[in-house]
Amino acid sequence: MKKLIMLLIGLLININLALASTKLNDKIAVIVNNDIILESEINNYVKALKVAQYNTDINLLNDEKLRDQAVQKKIIEKILFQLGEQIGLNITNEKLDVIIKKISDMNNIDINQFRKQLTNKGISYQTYREQIIAQIIISIIRSKELINKIVIYPQEINRLAKQVILDKLNESKVKFSQITLPLSENPSKQQLYKKKKLAENIIIKLKKGQNLNTLRKKYLLKIKNIDWTKIKNTPSVFNKLIINSKKGDILGPIHSGIGFNILKINEFLIHDNNQNTKFSKMKLRFFPLKSYYKKVDYEKKFNALKHIISEFNNKKIDFKIMTTKFNNNLFSINQNYVKLIVFNQNSKQNNYNMLLKLKNNQISQPVKLNSIWYIIQKLNTYKTNKNDIIQKKEALINIINTKLNEEFKYWIKQRIANSYIKIIKNEATH
Repeated sequence: MKKLIMLLIGLLININLALASTKLNDKIAVIVNNDIILESEINNYVKALKVAQYNTDINLLNDEKLRDQAVQKKIIEKILFQLGEQIGLNITNEKLDVIIKKISDMNNIDINQFRKQLTNKGISYQTYREQIIAQIIISIIRSKELINKIVIYPQEINRLAKQVILDKLNESKVKFSQITLPLSENPSKQQLYKKKKLAENIIIKLKKGQNLNTLRKKYLLKIKNIDWTKIKNTPSVFNKLIINSKKGDILGPIHSGIGFNILKINEFLIHDNNQNTKFSKMKLRFFPLKSYYKKVDYEKKFNALKHIISEFNNKKIDFKIMTTKFNNNLFSINQNYVKLIVFNQNSKQNNYNMLLKLKNNQISQPVKLNSIWYIIQKLNTYKTNKNDIIQKKEALINIINTKLNEEFKYWIKQRIANSYIKIIKNEATH
């Protein structure tokens, strides 16, 4: 009981102190635990929301709904700031200035222009600084508390990677000629059959290399040449066929609302920031080397091992004999510790090039990695597409962000449920 009384007294003292420090015409809008949100803070946020609505041409919400949004947003922000204090987060004004300067530099504008942009969006500079702090706290929560709660399955990555490919292809540009064989509004089955047969006949002739203009004169064709356009902007009935096509392809017949269509792909420009290059990945087996002497000049001793490794690589001796010869030269191969890894171009370039020259099952000369000497056996090599890896990385990042956002929404709901929140205006307590 005494603890409860002391808590209430502390809460009243904090509120009274806050009241004393505010202007007479300002009021408390919300109490969040032992902290407050002022009416002026809510009003400023409502103004920013109104400007955002106006600039984005979205359906305008009335003042009451905007206020509800602002109140909920400020409650979440206040809970985050309280958590920041609990974990001892200390972001000085100097650190915040550096962060904002980096953001303005990324937008290629100076800090004064950046502040002007914020004003045009209805956001005060102080509000923006608070938003940055909130984002830093959210990042800490996501990386330290929520990341271990998410589970990602390989099927999810593969499925989304395919979608990443489709999205990129939809951004690709194409130039094509569209031949339309029009139909009446309610064509009979016979009319449909005749037009389709005509379309199929024209496609056969085009694929055999007949000139499009010659066919236009012969069949009085209606042809429309489409200049560079993104695949996603083409009609949906064309989209799926174009996305899997290449320059020179003849597509159709495509039945649409106006008749049968034939497309001739004239140019195709794939949208991809990454080159579609293939590179080698290697599966390797690592054997640590250990000398029987504590102090030994490894590099000098390794000269004696080169001949032994060469014999093994040329299939003159097997692995067992090679091990025996290593022992005779005062080195042991630790066969109980075998490390299998995949080596690619992101690995150390010198080692990558050296291993790439080896044939499958051959062994490298001794290599020093992280203060330990190894001989490395290349088990196999296979080609992989760089884009496959990039697309899977993009998919993984998207999945992580989506799941972290979902976890954060649940986390903040729990925090709100466990907090003392009183909205003064409508006397509602949550």
